[in-house]
Amino acid sequence: MATENKVFSIVVNIYNTFVKQLEGTEIPFKSFVLSLLIFGLQQFFSNIVFSCPEKNYVAYGVLFIVGPFVILFCISMQVSESFWALTTGCCRVPLYRQTVIWVRASGSLFLATLPPFLWLVFAFASKDFYVCAKLGSKEIALENKTKTEQAEITKQFNQAKSDSQVIAWALFISFTVFSAAVVSARRFYKINRKLQGQEDFDKYEADEAITYFNSKLKPMAQEKAKELVDSLMEKFKDQNRESLVRMCEVELEERYPNHSGVVAGKYRKGGTSSRPKPLISTMPDDGGEAVPLQPTHA
Repeated sequence: MATENKVFSIVVNIYNTFVKQLEGTEIPFKSFVLSLLIFGLQQFFSNIVFSCPEKNYVAYGVLFIVGPFVILFCISMQVSESFWALTTGCCRVPLYRQTVIWVRASGSLFLATLPPFLWLVFAFASKDFYVCAKLGSKEIALENKTKTEQAEITKQFNQAKSDSQVIAWALFISFTVFSAAVVSARRFYKINRKLQGQEDFDKYEADEAITYFNSKLKPMAQEKAKELVDSLMEKFKDQNRESLVRMCEVELEERYPNHSGVVAGKYRKGGTSSRPKPLISTMPDDGGEAVPLQPTHA
């Protein structure tokens, strides 16, 4: 256990170093948590869940190796905020811009592959999964065997454990070399531009405008909701408390169908979930002011 903890610490330190060198496209703390999750999964499967069966042991062992690999990759992709920030809506832009987007997202995509590959390293280093997939259960294999046969079977299992550790080292070395190559390539082709310009200004302005607008929505909605509830309370103030609550409940259910249990209902009756059409304006030939037109209705 002490050796595994030491190896785990080394892997995590190297992994976090690569994360920092990739210019912080992901938060190092999040990367550490994912790495810790990998180690916890390996310990959980090896010591609690895993039990090599007598039949179908190949599929069983392979499943424990490949299954967490796929799951961790999917989780890493889902929690990668930088990846989705870059790629959301990319299919709506022209093809040449899609190429640029995916090039920029390659760093986040690379980071998403690290936890699954770390799992493979831990899975083969633990030896149990690979040995089960290759030879099955050792206890079952040794049943009703002579001492000579048991010695031969034990030799085969020991060799399989060694092979599993060799694969773990090969994966770890390949992972390290590949990571170093990716980081180096990004550094070689990176333009070290620190000066910001109009495009950066426009981005900051857009971010601040949207953030400020969103921050204003909730207080406005709270004020509107307070006015509504107060008006309902005033409307039914002559009723007893049980009747007042029931009547207000009916009014609110009618006004807010979605919150009253209608899954496909609107959040507010009379509201619209579609985006309003913009006003269409035209510019006169004489260069005067634009003349706004009323939006057309479908």
